[in-house]
Amino acid sequence: MPLKGIISPSGKELSWEQYLVSNERGLFPRPARYNMFRELAPARSRWISPSSLCYCLRKAKWEFEREYYLTEQSAYPLFRGCIVHTMFATPKETNEGALVEEDIKCKIPGTDFVIGGRLDRWEKEILSDYKSLADNGMHILASTGIKQEHIWQTNIYKLILKRGYNLDTKEIKIIYVTMKGIVQSGSTFHISDRRGGEKEIKLASCPIYADDKILDFMVPKIKLITEGYAPPAAPQDWLCKSCYFKRECEATIGKGTSQVEDMAMPKTPEIPKSVDVNDLF
Repeated sequence: MPLKGIISPSGKELSWEQYLVSNERGLFPRPARYNMFRELAPARSRWISPSSLCYCLRKAKWEFEREYYLTEQSAYPLFRGCIVHTMFATPKETNEGALVEEDIKCKIPGTDFVIGGRLDRWEKEILSDYKSLADNGMHILASTGIKQEHIWQTNIYKLILKRGYNLDTKEIKIIYVTMKGIVQSGSTFHISDRRGGEKEIKLASCPIYADDKILDFMVPKIKLITEGYAPPAAPQDWLCKSCYFKRECEATIGKGTSQVEDMAMPKTPEIPKSVDVNDLF
């Protein structure tokens, strides 16, 4: 079901129509509201996205099946990603042979499940995916490297391109964007350290997984989502904080009628002991 609207600072659930004209203090300026509506209102209900499989499956299922609301601050990261995409927009005449900002989808073998999303760019067997980061994102990249969920997301897009459109992908580029700069997987970048200097960081390339490995990752999650009951929850502070279903989920878990599972993604590898964390910041 769609993102129905926005929760105002006073806690009132506003439909998109109400949100656009509301005079309540504390809401975003109206031009920002309009663009948030334009980007987010029509695009949240067509299918389960690759990113949804990489986080809490209960949240993914309920957002797909039900109407829900978000606060402006919770919706903003989604909107911010749309803003970042405009930085990489190119005239149509320069995109011959490329897929740019295209909605793609395919049915998963052995299921009636359709997975899809908006592809950022595919050209000459190179899949590019843009990720917006908070201001401290560069330091996080320096300490943890590419997020596992980003690796899985892009590989799922690779699978969709192959299964649904017979397009091969030989390289995946994850492009991280902050207000301070742009970093691409497989490249080096610099961050400031506490001593006032700079440190060069090498960001690993994004691995490309075999289709069988991607399906092994996806299919068990798809089965959980398509079952009639709620999938196990995967509590994460940052994700639960903005989840519209938080209270219902907590109540269900509290009654002992639902499972709680560990993070849906493999844990990020620890920083090698040979690396002084203080040198990263």
